[in-house]
Amino acid sequence: MATTLMGIRDVFSVKDSKDLIVVGRVQGIIKEGAAVYLTNCGEDDATQFLTVVKTIEKGPSQPVTEAGDCMVALRLENGSVFKIKKGTVLFSRDATMGEVLQVYTSTLGDVFVAKQNLEISEQDFALCSIADCAEIWRLFVWFRKKVTTETDEEQKKVDRERLNKLCAQLCKKIMEAEEIYCVFSKVTGEPHMVSKTVNRGDGTFMCTPPQITIGTKRYAEVLGKQLSPEKYEMRKIEAGEDKKGIYNFLGSTFYLNGACEVAVQSDQTVIDARMLVAPPDYSQVPPQNVPVTNPGLMRWMLLIGQMGKPETEDAQTIYKLYYKFMSMELVKARLLVPMQKEGEMEEPDAEGKTVLKKDMKIKFPTMGGKGDKPAVRMYTDWKRLRMVYGEEWGGMVQPVSGMIDVFDCAINPTQFPAAGCYISKEMFEEMQKNATGEST
Repeated sequence: MATTLMGIRDVFSVKDSKDLIVVGRVQGIIKEGAAVYLTNCGEDDATQFLTVVKTIEKGPSQPVTEAGDCMVALRLENGSVFKIKKGTVLFSRDATMGEVLQVYTSTLGDVFVAKQNLEISEQDFALCSIADCAEIWRLFVWFRKKVTTETDEEQKKVDRERLNKLCAQLCKKIMEAEEIYCVFSKVTGEPHMVSKTVNRGDGTFMCTPPQITIGTKRYAEVLGKQLSPEKYEMRKIEAGEDKKGIYNFLGSTFYLNGACEVAVQSDQTVIDARMLVAPPDYSQVPPQNVPVTNPGLMRWMLLIGQMGKPETEDAQTIYKLYYKFMSMELVKARLLVPMQKEGEMEEPDAEGKTVLKKDMKIKFPTMGGKGDKPAVRMYTDWKRLRMVYGEEWGGMVQPVSGMIDVFDCAINPTQFPAAGCYISKEMFEEMQKNATGEST
C-alpha cells in the first residue's frame, strides 16, 4: 500500500460531536476506516495522535470510500481532542519523518503564502507556533523572489504591512515562550554573532548589522548536529519563574554585546533588536547613575574573537575592517576598573565626577603585562566585571587614555580572553590613528 500523506489546509467542527472535518490534498491513497496519524511539526513536542477516517468526500455531497492524489474532506474520529490546525500533517504509519516535514512546509506555503498572501487571521496566529511563523516568513520571502517577482508599489506596501504584522506576532511568541535556544560561541562564551562583509565596489567595505541565531528545541536538535562541537553549542534560555529570563537574555545580548538583529531559524527571518527589547532610556537618569555599557566596542571584539587568526586573504580583509571599527569604539570608550577603597568618597557631581580626598586609599588589580609594564584590568560593563570580582569590589570609570601612559590595558580579562583584547601604548596610539583614518 502506498504511503498516505496530507497537509491540512482547513478545519471545521462538527455540531454535537468531537469529530472534525479536515480539508487537504492527499498524496497516495486514503480509505474509509483507515487508521492515520496526525502531528504538528512546528511544535516542540510534535506528539502524534492516532485517529480513524470515518468518511471521505471529494466534493460537496460526493462521498467516496477511497481517494488518491486529489483534494478531499475527511471526517476524523475525535479529531477535536488533538490540536489540529492549518499545517497539521496527516500520515500513514510507513511515512518517513522527512516526508512528513516536506508536507508540513509545502502546506504552510500553499495556505498562508500562495492562497492567503500572508493575510493571516488572529485565530490562525493564535494557533501558530514560533516555528510556524518563522517558516511562513521564510516561504513568503522565497515566493516573492522566485515566483511573483514582479510586484507594483501598492503590493509592496501591502507586503510590508503584512510582514510587520507577522513579525510582531513572532516577537510576541518569542517573548512569551517558556524556552528558546541560541547558538553560542565556545570561544567567547557569548551568543555567536554573524555579520557579512560586503564589497561596495569602490575599494571600500561595509558590514551588515551583527545578528544572533535563535530557535525552538526541535530546531536546536537539528542545527546542533550540523555545528562544530569544538566551536559552538546550542544553549537553552529559559523564561524562569519571573518570566523575564528570555527578555533579560536578549536585552543583555543587544545592549551589552552589541548584537543588532535576531535570525529566527533562518537567515531569511530576521528581527530588529528593538522589536523584541526596547533600548534602555537613560534620558531622565543623572549621568553618575547611568550604568557603564559599551555595546559598540563589544560587538567588534566578539566578532574578532570568534574569527581567531585570519588565515586567508578574505579573512585578513574582514579582520582589518573589524579592527578599524573596534579602534573607533575603544578610543572613546568609558571602561570600569575594579576598585576597592578605604574610607568614604565624596558624592559625585552632576557629571559623575568625584574629587578624591588626600588620605583616600584605593586598590585596583593589575596583572603581568606583555613587556616590562604591568597591565591594568578594565571591563566594558558590570556583567563582565562581576564574572571575576564579587560585590565587595566597586568600579572606577576610566578611558584607556587615562591609564595607558602608566599601564598596558587588559580589556575584559575573564575565563574567555577572546571576548576582550590587550592594549599597549603603541597599539593605542595606532588605534587612535586608525580611528581617524590616518592609518590603513
